[in-house]
Amino acid sequence: MERPIKDVIRSLPRDTRPQEIMIGFKESFKVDKVVQLTNLRTKRPLPLFQVPLPNENKNKEIWNIDNVCYFKVEVQRFQRRIGALQCFNCNHHHHAAAACQLDPICPKCGGTHSHLQCTETFELNQEGKIKNPKCINCNKIGPPCLMARMLKILQNSS
Repeated sequence: MERPIKDVIRSLPRDTRPQEIMIGFKESFKVDKVVQLTNLRTKRPLPLFQVPLPNENKNKEIWNIDNVCYFKVEVQRFQRRIGALQCFNCNHHHHAAAACQLDPICPKCGGTHSHLQCTETFELNQEGKIKNPKCINCNKIGPPCLMARMLKILQNSS
């Protein structure tokens, strides 16, 4: 069995009910459900609606649709975020701050406090970024290096 086609409908009002979209698509496509996407932090509904469809040639015509419920819309393929997940609390990878049980580490100065509580002042460049950042992993001047952390982990485990 092939994976379903996952599409996102953009430019509909936030208060549009998913049932209204399903009724509009029932004539043209085999729609099982429509889900309104929400902001991860605030849980507030976004003006984005995900429509999973069976992977059939007829359903691939959904990308040609330009209006839904009398609104001009844009239909795109659903794309997940790419890249590694990084915690904003401890700055480690593969988990989110909401589930973090570790002590906070400031990415600006390397202290044991949140970046929001950092009182240290830094010289900024023209782009508004810290001029000479210090890596919180190896304490060297320069951008954060993931390699140093990985080498420490490998050395500690052997």
